[in-house]
Amino acid sequence: MDFRYRLNEQEVAFILDQDSDSFIVLVGGETYSAELIHSDQNEITFQFRGKIITAYVARDGESRWVSIAGRAYQLERVSPDSRERRAASHAGADTLIAAMPGQVRAVFVSAGEQVARGRTIILLEAMKMEMRISAPQDGTVLNVPVSEGDVVERGQLLIELEA
Repeated sequence: MDFRYRLNEQEVAFILDQDSDSFIVLVGGETYSAELIHSDQNEITFQFRGKIITAYVARDGESRWVSIAGRAYQLERVSPDSRERRAASHAGADTLIAAMPGQVRAVFVSAGEQVARGRTIILLEAMKMEMRISAPQDGTVLNVPVSEGDVVERGQLLIELEA
């Protein structure tokens, strides 16, 4: 499960591993991992780089106010549709790229295959967490330059689609 927010002009992604108490945070091209200790609706305690940190969260519509060590940050929720439009504008309308370094665990499509929007097409593992990469639109797979077991870098092409 992932949650994406905008902090100033930078996207921040929180990717949760539902099978463990770990999560990944992507900020400005950097990847951080942390272990969840406790969470409820307004408070999250986690371990990051050997330190125990508590974040207090207040919700206001699609905004989240987060206070950590006396500093407050306003995060604006990024909708899935706007993420797809932004990814398309950065990566080309018909390409999917790796958001972080990882290993391809499974490829569920092949060149020439028709896919529906939302269908899982690649399973990527990064920092002991699995991320399902889904088709952002209906289309035909043009190229699959990666295979199961490949190690990919952030920004590497995973799939090319034709609408």
